[in-house]
Amino acid sequence: MYLISRFQLILEGHFKMLMRYFGDKWRLFRKGLFLIHCALFFVVGLPFLARAANVSGTVTDTAGLPISGAVIEIQYSTEGCGTYVQTAITVSGDGTYTVSIESSGTYFLKAHLYTGNYFNEWWAGDFLASNCSEAEEVVVGTDDITGKNFKLDKSASIAGTLFSSDTGLPIVDEDIFIFIDLWTGDPCDNPVIFAGGNRKDVNVDGTYKIVQLPPGNYYLQSTDGDEIFQDEWWGDPYSRYDCERAIAISVEAEQDIINKNFQLLDKPPSPGDINMDDAINLTDAILALQVLSQDPVERVWLEGDANLDDKLGLAEVIFILNSVSGP
Repeated sequence: MYLISRFQLILEGHFKMLMRYFGDKWRLFRKGLFLIHCALFFVVGLPFLARAANVSGTVTDTAGLPISGAVIEIQYSTEGCGTYVQTAITVSGDGTYTVSIESSGTYFLKAHLYTGNYFNEWWAGDFLASNCSEAEEVVVGTDDITGKNFKLDKSASIAGTLFSSDTGLPIVDEDIFIFIDLWTGDPCDNPVIFAGGNRKDVNVDGTYKIVQLPPGNYYLQSTDGDEIFQDEWWGDPYSRYDCERAIAISVEAEQDIINKNFQLLDKPPSPGDINMDDAINLTDAILALQVLSQDPVERVWLEGDANLDDKLGLAEVIFILNSVSGP
């Protein structure tokens, strides 16, 4: 106990000496620290205490009917639109939206629909812009901003179902990994994928729908990421393995096109293989002759067409006989 008490007295003595020496400097240090705290509060703290500004408006179609489910993206950038999404809010059922913006600055507004059949638009004053470069700035301070309204133009769409050529049934799979690409130009000579980026995943029930299409001529191509089915181009009456048989779909403004279906093969077709049994023989020749004479036949496959005329007949018979007889 004696040693502990002695140690305490020594510490108290040293502490008093330090306080006598640094007393004035310590008081000055405390005053300086207080001033620094005040400065930090005004510089950093006040903006967070400031009231957030609300930006509000409506989203309707050209007839004035509300479009619910649209997403309003608020983009912040010092270099123009399209660089950073600050926040996003879903439009309510009556077509109105209100979004709070915490910090003042320059923003851009975009109405975006993930599933609806309307074009995405940027706010640009008295009109809307489909291009980010045409968007108009919205300068946000501390006052609420109203009247940032959108009137979205209806777009066109293409829809259909993917069937298995083998079973004739829709391709239904919870893990389906097939998508539809939209192309313009010659499908066999450097086609251009549609600029709208409308690659569409096929639904688990085998259906698909591509929206937000402007008028134009398009080619559809299915691609199976799992490589179970062949990649095919849409054609009439059947989808086709080769690009020469792809058929363009003409789309008009606001038109909803349906029943653009695919009949997918699970293996590449061979010319002359009329019954798709992976062999070219006299059975195929007999089937082609039956088709030519319009006799009732078992199931045949137009993919066995040998001369790309979308018919089964004499040309296929000759091709098959030459294949069977050899060189």
